[in-house]
Amino acid sequence: MSRSTHLSAGTMVRVLGAATPSFDGHVATSVARRHAQARPVLIEIREPPSIGAISQQLKAVVLMRRRRLLGLFIMFGVVVAACDWPMYGYGPDHSRYTPDLSISRAAAASGFSPAWSASPGGVDTTPAIVGGVVYVGSDKLYAFDAAGKMNCSGTPATCTPLWVGITTGTGQGAQLSVPAVVGGAVYAQTSPPDNKLYAFDAAGKTNCSGTPAVCGPLWAATTGPGEAAAVVANGMVYVTAGRVFAFDAKGVTNCSGAFKMCQPLWETANSYFTSPAVANGFVYAASDRNTAQTTNTLDVFDSAGRTNCSGVPLTCTPLWSANLGPHVLTEPSISNGSVYVGTYDADGCGQTCPTTPLPLYAFDAKGNANCSGAPKQCTPLWKTSIGVRSPVAISGGSLYVTDGAVLYAFDATGTANCSGTPKSCAPLWRATAPTAPTTWIDGTPTVADGVVYVTGPPSPNSTNSWLYAFDSSGQTNCSGAPKTCAPMSATALTGTTFFEQSPAISNGTVYVGTISNGGLEALKPKHT
Repeated sequence: MSRSTHLSAGTMVRVLGAATPSFDGHVATSVARRHAQARPVLIEIREPPSIGAISQQLKAVVLMRRRRLLGLFIMFGVVVAACDWPMYGYGPDHSRYTPDLSISRAAAASGFSPAWSASPGGVDTTPAIVGGVVYVGSDKLYAFDAAGKMNCSGTPATCTPLWVGITTGTGQGAQLSVPAVVGGAVYAQTSPPDNKLYAFDAAGKTNCSGTPAVCGPLWAATTGPGEAAAVVANGMVYVTAGRVFAFDAKGVTNCSGAFKMCQPLWETANSYFTSPAVANGFVYAASDRNTAQTTNTLDVFDSAGRTNCSGVPLTCTPLWSANLGPHVLTEPSISNGSVYVGTYDADGCGQTCPTTPLPLYAFDAKGNANCSGAPKQCTPLWKTSIGVRSPVAISGGSLYVTDGAVLYAFDATGTANCSGTPKSCAPLWRATAPTAPTTWIDGTPTVADGVVYVTGPPSPNSTNSWLYAFDSSGQTNCSGAPKTCAPMSATALTGTTFFEQSPAISNGTVYVGTISNGGLEALKPKHT
């Protein structure tokens, strides 16, 4: 039933929660939330209004707020297309949460079918998807049509690249990291023996020739051993390769030569190899020191390279640190005002080694609470009561992580199911693979529209890994005490995923890299 109301002159119209545009990135999301909670706007109707007049006034309010909000987004440098997945961990904060709403919970529960695939060589990590193009790092940089149309044939389609990027390490065994695609450029780092950071034209035009196009880099920089994913924020590219390096993302400052080579804007002295995270004006890096040292640390630096920085080349020391013992550290993730980092033990021989999951720790991301001394040292706000293994995903006040076999959900604020001093938190719920313990969950979670996506290895006598979809609220298919959840859907992949693989979600498609068949798999829900 609808009801019309006559508004007389002098009536005040109260406009609540004017609509705001949708943007990616947690800075943008935070700003949008603050604007959605802003004070009501009062519009005084001085003359008996027509419906059209009221509509125009309301539109003016919405337009004003959108313009103000867009200005804030541009100021923070976070204007990103709503359905893109631009870099490892989704954004610079490595939250692994995307506001993409293209796959509903009901659609995810229906399971997934292959949309298209490609075989660019072993893909042991997450692709990047920007502007309708999927970028994958392998022995080369590969770009594919995200829709599975151009350079694709068959049912389901098999695709060949739109263009290929080559490096000085091509053909020498060097592998490219997860690409980061920002501002019209693709950034990727190579492993030994090449040890460089490269920037390519994301459109596959500049420095490109042939059909399909083969592209050379716009610029390059010598870094060091490692292939951790690059992070782009604040006009800089941050990489770890023995140290943390920050470069001008445009390839201008500290760059020269006919084949343009760049030097860092600033760097660190300590040993880091996992991908850094960037948020709140800070760079968060997990150290990886050699066995002669007694502890690894979470170290936090000024992302602009000013505070605690000196010398030539400009070298920065931490604003604050947290000692986490002689353990392997996962890469940091930032959300809810906290920075999260996991710990585990391994003997250094990679995926085949037995590992001992250890607690995940949460620290004040600004380095204030539980911090003291000079140089400043911080202790955790809370830790998990059980050992975990993977990097984390954070969404809606919950944190998701695996221990190499089981998916767990925790209260990201360290409140529910938490007690003691120092505070220790138990899971809100746990999830297992359908045929556990013969199958398990060993991927890194991704969260989109109320669904946690995570991969698991093949079942016995199989070479096919699995993509699982769980209800992020811990309600659907969940029961018991402690609460245990089964997946809403389980989809067999055609290849084997790498340990700690993380799916990427973009524009109604789930993308997963596989190593057994050297492939990239794109999947769509069976029902929408």
